[in-house]
Amino acid sequence: MFFVSIVLICTCTFQATGKAINALILSISRQGIIFIAAIVILAKTIGYNGVIISQPMADTLTAILAIILYYTSIHKTIK
Repeated sequence: MFFVSIVLICTCTFQATGKAINALILSISRQGIIFIAAIVILAKTIGYNGVIISQPMADTLTAILAIILYYTSIHKTIK
C-alpha cells in the first residue's frame, strides 16, 4: 500500500499541475504496461509464485517510475 500511495499522490499532483502526459503514463503503467510485463515475465521464470508477486512488483516499479517523473518535471519547476 505504501507504493500505491506514492503513485496516486504523484498522479494527482501531475493532474493538478497540468502534466497530463505524466499522469497518463503512471495511470497506464500500474495496471497496464508494467503489470502485464511483470506477470508474464515472473510467471515464466518463477511459475505460480511469480503470478502472486507480480502485483507488488508492478506497484514497486511504478512507484520508482513516479518518483523519477516527479523529480524530472515537478521538482525542477520548484527550484
